[in-house]
Amino acid sequence: MEIPTIEDYDVISSSLFKIEELQIVYDTLDRHPAPHRAGPDSERIMRAWLSAARSHDRRAE
Repeated sequence: MEIPTIEDYDVISSSLFKIEELQIVYDTLDRHPAPHRAGPDSERIMRAWLSAARSHDRRAE
C-alpha cells in the first residue's frame, strides 16, 4: 500500500488554481474561521477549493 505524502496547503492550492481562483480560496477560508479539528478543517478547505473550481468552470463556459 502506497502512503500518500502530506503536502503544503499553499503549494497544492497554487498548483491547482490561477491567481483569481486562489483569491476565492483565501477569501472563502477567511470568512470561515478554522475549527482546529481535523475533520471540520478539512471540510472547510474542501469547500474553499470547490468555490474556486466552480468559478473556474463558469469562466470556461
